[in-house]
Amino acid sequence: MTLQNKKTYLKNNRGLSLIEIVLVIMLVGFLGLLLNNLPSSLRLISISNQTSIAKEILLKKIEDLRTTPFANLANGATSFTDPKLVNLSAGEASLVIQDCPISICTLGEVVKQVDLTVTWKDSTSHIRSTALTTLITNGGL
Repeated sequence: MTLQNKKTYLKNNRGLSLIEIVLVIMLVGFLGLLLNNLPSSLRLISISNQTSIAKEILLKKIEDLRTTPFANLANGATSFTDPKLVNLSAGEASLVIQDCPISICTLGEVVKQVDLTVTWKDSTSHIRSTALTTLITNGGL
């Protein structure tokens, strides 16, 4: 191809083709969707992280209660602390110990039901909570 032919070719083929324009519009739209969903994704990640911390606190307390002598598990409500509670904004932890309900312990077993709850405020100041319930018997799980 001679120099004159190249100049003529470039002169006749200036501008963008329809396919290029469609691809650019699709790319800009895709980037817009990504940026639009980013804030909600970050919020969900934060809530998931906080819920995970709350569950770790509850599981550790259950392990501690299961190593406590059964006679020391008095019925009633109380709060407890954990070093990980500082990772939750306005984090509080509580537990309620009660005798096993008759609907569960139908044969009169000596069992305590323990309800544990961790509450906190998320980044949008909504109150969140996670709760677990377990049964502890005299002499084991």
